[in-house]
Amino acid sequence: MENQNYSFEKKELTAGQEFSFVKEVPQQQIKQVTLGLGWDPAVEGQDIDLDANATLVGENGRVLDTVFFNHQKSTDGSTYSTGDDLTGQNSVDGDDEQIIVDLEKVNPSVKEIVFSVTSYSGQDFSQIRRAYNRIVDTTDRKNVELANVELKGKSTGIISSKLVRENDGWKFVAINKEITAKTVQDINKVLELAAV
Repeated sequence: MENQNYSFEKKELTAGQEFSFVKEVPQQQIKQVTLGLGWDPAVEGQDIDLDANATLVGENGRVLDTVFFNHQKSTDGSTYSTGDDLTGQNSVDGDDEQIIVDLEKVNPSVKEIVFSVTSYSGQDFSQIRRAYNRIVDTTDRKNVELANVELKGKSTGIISSKLVRENDGWKFVAINKEITAKTVQDINKVLELAAV
């Protein structure tokens, strides 16, 4: 049976809104998603190094694994980063960095995959124009954009969104929580202290 692309009008999500794969796209079996991060410096010619991160979280908010530029693949092999963009100028399909998640390979002990964005170069998000996270169905190379979250604030870090197990499927939840963070390790300390 050949997999057909499907037409879908992406959802623009704000903090607290969610997108259920099972309810929103019921006829589709979404097996792989890509979390895309894109940004442009507010000042032309200024390099800004944002990093897309994924934290795999288990029961009681325990951090089980982390994927970022220096550890590009999760231990269970489900989640991986396509690499580090140091400037915001190297777009792939409009994204500067991507994290790919094979949902069928995610270890059953993982309850959530929390996505965050940190400013490694230290600029806050007020110095960044058009920063976003988007979730794309890349099962069988479909490339259907499902939802996106605009990233705004005055902090150096944002817990942007998360994938959460939902019965037999997953849902994507917008968070957009600002925190002071330069690395994913800073994010993980916050995650371990308080569930988001």
